[in-house]
Amino acid sequence: MHLGNISFNNLFLIGMMGSWKSTVGQKLAEAIDMEFIDTDDAIEEMTEMKITNIFNEFGEKRFREMESAFFIEKAKQEGQIFSTGGGIVLNKNNRNIL
Repeated sequence: MHLGNISFNNLFLIGMMGSWKSTVGQKLAEAIDMEFIDTDDAIEEMTEMKITNIFNEFGEKRFREMESAFFIEKAKQEGQIFSTGGGIVLNKNNRNIL
C-alpha cells in the first residue's frame, strides 16, 4: 500500500489490554482501506476458547506458541493492521517481523 510517498505492507499496534489498540486499529483500517486483525480475538475464534481459559488450561507458554504461530503466518499477507498484546515481543521471530 502507498500513502503519499510512504510505502508499507502491514502496521502493528502493540500494547497492554485496555490501551485502545483495537479501537484505533479498526478506525485506522477503515480510513486507509486495510484489514484489521486483533490477534487475541482471532485466537479465541480459532480455538473457541477465551484467552484466560487458554492460559488457565494450557499455560502462558502454550498460548505464546499459538500466538506466534498465528502471527507469523498471518503477517505474511500484506495490507493488514494488527492489534497485538504486549507479549508478542517476547519471541525473537515476532520481533523480526515487527
